[in-house]
Amino acid sequence: MSHTYPQAVRSLSGLRHYWRLGGHGPWRDAVGGATATGSGSLTPVAGLVADDDGALGFANDGQLLATIPILAPPWSVACLYRDGRSDGLSSHIWVSTGPSVFIGPGGALNFYSPQISLANAPNPSWRTGTTHLLVATSDGTNHRFFASRTDGSITSNSAAAAQSLGPTFRIGYWNATTVEVIDEVAIYDRALTIQQVEALRAAIDVEPPPPPPPPAPSRAGERLTLTTAEGELDLNAGPIRVGPDGPDWGEAAVEQAMADAARGQLPVDQRLPNRPISIPLLLGADGPEHFKLARAHLQAAVARIQTDGGVLWRGGPGLPGLYADLVDAALKLPERWAHLEAEPDVILTLAALPDFYGEETERHTSASTGTDLVLTEHGILGDHPGRLRIEITDTEGQPKNGLLWAIRSSSYDRDAKPIYRAQELEPVAPAAVNGNVVRHASIAQSWTALLNWQTPQGKRPTHRGSYRVWARASATGAGVRCRLAWGLGDLSAPTINEPRLIPTAGSWFMLDLGEVRLDAAPIGHHHWLAQLQTRADTGTATVDVDKLYLQSLEGSGLLWVPPGRDPDAVLPADGKAELRTDGMFRQEQNLGADPPAYQPVSHVIGDLPRLFPGTNEILLRSSRGDLDTRPDPDLPDPAFTARIYYRPSYLNPVPPLLVSAPVITYPRHGQVIQEQIPLIQGTGQPGLAVELTIDGKPVYSQPEEEPS
Repeated sequence: MSHTYPQAVRSLSGLRHYWRLGGHGPWRDAVGGATATGSGSLTPVAGLVADDDGALGFANDGQLLATIPILAPPWSVACLYRDGRSDGLSSHIWVSTGPSVFIGPGGALNFYSPQISLANAPNPSWRTGTTHLLVATSDGTNHRFFASRTDGSITSNSAAAAQSLGPTFRIGYWNATTVEVIDEVAIYDRALTIQQVEALRAAIDVEPPPPPPPPAPSRAGERLTLTTAEGELDLNAGPIRVGPDGPDWGEAAVEQAMADAARGQLPVDQRLPNRPISIPLLLGADGPEHFKLARAHLQAAVARIQTDGGVLWRGGPGLPGLYADLVDAALKLPERWAHLEAEPDVILTLAALPDFYGEETERHTSASTGTDLVLTEHGILGDHPGRLRIEITDTEGQPKNGLLWAIRSSSYDRDAKPIYRAQELEPVAPAAVNGNVVRHASIAQSWTALLNWQTPQGKRPTHRGSYRVWARASATGAGVRCRLAWGLGDLSAPTINEPRLIPTAGSWFMLDLGEVRLDAAPIGHHHWLAQLQTRADTGTATVDVDKLYLQSLEGSGLLWVPPGRDPDAVLPADGKAELRTDGMFRQEQNLGADPPAYQPVSHVIGDLPRLFPGTNEILLRSSRGDLDTRPDPDLPDPAFTARIYYRPSYLNPVPPLLVSAPVITYPRHGQVIQEQIPLIQGTGQPGLAVELTIDGKPVYSQPEEEPS
């Protein structure tokens, strides 16, 4: 099957930017996130390929503009062009910091730059009103320019040069008097070969396949839709129908895996195997005329899932619908009745991630207090940890090179805080509270207690679970170290963690003091105690401690940028970062892209974030340093904001029904907030207990009972 032109563009490796140019603009970059804008005389016109949604006409000073990351050789730029003049085009085709490539009168192919001035003989095969393919490439040694003739052959010339593309990328006109048309602009990070250029030229004339017939109404209550790179395919409407036995959703395999996990028999903790889904299908259900097309579409969808994955959606009347991420597919197509344009015994087998998930829900935006932000989310739905996206936005105009996060659910306790100010805790004399820090002014060369992790009245913390402990500390001398001694109940038999060195004198640093495991006491009141100790390698020093953090290990991670990599900040100045279940991402330097373009954070350790059913406490802690060897300065209030987006997840494949829920009203940050608390009905799950707190105070409680 021949590729259409857009398919051919995407099939070549190294595609970095792609603007299809339909409509009035701005024009979305379908690959790289660099939105293009226009200036001067521009007119939307019909597209230059069969399945295009439009093209861009230029006249006089019309230009297409985009800001892109600088692209050193090798690179290639390709576009389609139609000439409206009788003598060929006397204008620039694309210009960036470096080469200009243009077509002169009569179709002459030209280069121009401060280093290059080259003009070949006119192309006699250039014809007004014909669509031509133009490709400029650089391999680091030579620039080469390809153009297609009217008969479809390719002509080219070259010149010795090695220049970069960007950051300004421009396609435009120079003294044009009639409307010329540009379409399908693509940038690659490699030099295209003549064979690849010829493949693009051949694709110009390929007609797209006819659209599938509209599906007939489903006879079954539940709809099933496959979404792949090929598009959407309805599995229970029109010529494709689910067989009378219905799908096998793989509940037995998931239940067996959960039983194995409960007995400790899974090879990887907390990781369930893929869910096998088997769907019997009937092809040709609405008559023989659509049988072959339906079979072809199903085969194409299966092939796409095998290479690129896909998504299965299921829903129906009165159901919100759930999704499953597909990682593999197989198709049993017996061809027993194909001569009659029907096939009743088709079996579609899918391998999916074990949980079904719902639509994304957006929570409220919250602002940090300096470096810190703690969010408490109540009423998270589902019976399995849900997919999560935390969007973090810088508000102080300074890059953040470090970020730690943690999620606490099963061990959540509103009275057991994740952040403590040192001034709230008990100094060990001669240490004393000095402003908002605890200071010891005479640390010597032996381990000395600085503070006890309890209130001055002797009230001890009650955290349960496992945590990583951090302290923000500074010292006046070099070679000062801190360590944590801790124990359950008291310090009669303490566990002493490895000491950490304060890297340099005179600055604040975040110190990783190691982990604590706080198992609940089998009987009696549960509490624990820790002591922060310090010493100097030589001489004496003054040590200050500002804050202590408990990073829950139920779900946690650390993102940072090593020294010398500041342009790759975890959170760019005035930009965004996203912590997602599928990875950690930072906004690219082109902050004006719409929608924002993201790339993976360079250094990450820890888990991938998920929200647990019920209540979740989320800790975010940012730093202009790297949370290690670089200083951790104070930040303004607020330094960033965060917004939570989540998708509830279910191992039970029956989609939940949402019924009317109470609406509560409460004050927050000077505003009156209204929020609806969803309750689950019809799933066999117990009623949902909901409690909402503001600043640690309960303002709403839903009784734990099945709603009527």
